[in-house]
Amino acid sequence: MLDGVAHSPETHPVPPIVRLLRCLFAAGLLVILLAAIRAGGFTAAQGDPPALFSTPTPLPDLAGPLLGGTAPDDAGLFLYDIGTGRQRDLVLGPGIHGFGDFAPDGCRFVFLLGDANGRNIRLYSARLDGSDIRPLIVFTDTMGAITWDAWAPDWSPDGAQIAFVLLREYEQEGRRTRTAHIAVIPAEGGTPTIYSVSGTEGAPAWSPDGNWLVYTSYELNPGGERENDLWLISADGGTKLQLTSFASGSTLFPRWSPDGQVISFIYAPSGNNHQFWTTPASGGAVQQWSNTWAMVLDYAWLPDGSGLVAAIKNWQGQDDNRLWRVPLPGFADTDATLYLDNPEVTAADYPRFSPDGRYLAFRSAYSVMIADTTSGEVRLVPGAGLSNSPLVWSPAAFPGEGACPP
Repeated sequence: MLDGVAHSPETHPVPPIVRLLRCLFAAGLLVILLAAIRAGGFTAAQGDPPALFSTPTPLPDLAGPLLGGTAPDDAGLFLYDIGTGRQRDLVLGPGIHGFGDFAPDGCRFVFLLGDANGRNIRLYSARLDGSDIRPLIVFTDTMGAITWDAWAPDWSPDGAQIAFVLLREYEQEGRRTRTAHIAVIPAEGGTPTIYSVSGTEGAPAWSPDGNWLVYTSYELNPGGERENDLWLISADGGTKLQLTSFASGSTLFPRWSPDGQVISFIYAPSGNNHQFWTTPASGGAVQQWSNTWAMVLDYAWLPDGSGLVAAIKNWQGQDDNRLWRVPLPGFADTDATLYLDNPEVTAADYPRFSPDGRYLAFRSAYSVMIADTTSGEVRLVPGAGLSNSPLVWSPAAFPGEGACPP
């Protein structure tokens, strides 16, 4: 989704609310001053919902694997078919778009759509041709929210639920405050169930088996200082576990290892001072894997779980954003090596492996590139520009659009 990390220099105008969300979130984090909420309840004002419309279906059907993404300026979505090289562009409303995630069978996707001013960001699902658009959130707020938005959707592996960040804004005596909670809804839509309590949460991510959600949260420690840590909550919301306990600083980008046994994250003691860390998914001692000051834009686990591929700026004498292999175990300051030493790859960001591990997709200077790990070929996807948001692969179970249920 649209995020708050300092990526390649902006070349496209961005709605003010999106710039605000990027700055506030920084991979899902939101710093909020808590304020008293006026008494009495009413249905939260939803504003004017965007006018939805479907894009006519480009033929033939998509075969897959697919890459889903958000076009530059957040003006639409695209699906790129690796098997055929065809691209489908979808514009589903007049406002900002954001690609969220595929359903486990790959036959639907969840997406964000806001109005023309980048407000009233709502959650929808649709078929791959842009038809059968379904609003997903039925929302009322008895605490008096005046506006609300959805953010960072993630479809559970079993297909039953969609986790997301629920943003609510309140006003009292002319002062506005905003809260951010981890929430879940049934995949077919419904009333959100809130899973988190501090009101400063973000970056929800399902475990590979779908039994757990990891997320980030600011809390006040006993000394009254803000600390940002990783938390784990069960899929039914009944069990909650704190995974990290830093005295200060921020935890960013929680990522599950392929086997679900380890959660990696970036710890920032200050500013853009980013370090690689891991924690056992069951809880326990955290492990630090780098110390040198650097800026990690994004990263992904290697398919075999042997380490990470990370887009890092100002690393080992390289000013440009390059893709590095960070072995685990191994200390990144001395053991990291260039994953792609290709002069055509510049300002690299958002690395994502296909489910079978064959392809690595990433952004290079706002264009989409794909590296074939089997042949070593690196190619540009013509016509596929990418906003400040990651690419998303269709799941391994995707049967091809022609086999999807009507």
